[in-house]
Amino acid sequence: MFLKVNALIMAVMIVFLIAHEITGHLDLKLAMRTRRVSALEQQIHSLLEVLPFMAMLLVFILHWKQALALLGMGDEHAEWFLGAKPLPSFAELLWPGIAFAALALLPYAEEFIRGLRAKPPVTPRALQ
Repeated sequence: MFLKVNALIMAVMIVFLIAHEITGHLDLKLAMRTRRVSALEQQIHSLLEVLPFMAMLLVFILHWKQALALLGMGDEHAEWFLGAKPLPSFAELLWPGIAFAALALLPYAEEFIRGLRAKPPVTPRALQ
């Protein structure tokens, strides 16, 4: 989030994706030896494998010239350095901040307030 996306960052993303896939495979292999793995759990595992891959592809699409340069193609040279992104302006952060507040913070706050107002459950005296 804070670094300029270039060929170095993309190469690191590819290495981490491979490590993620190997770890997921070993985890599933161990789980299948030690317990029953349901079809639902396998489906969830499949989703968790695809999400990082899709995120990486979206980053590559957004920085297509560097993705091509990583493969030795295109008209741009691959950049192999760590560089900070320029900080966004207030205007660039305003609408994502409003969306985060409306879709994440407000529902959590509302549930927290409901939890504070809720009456404790009545338990039978025999359990006390």
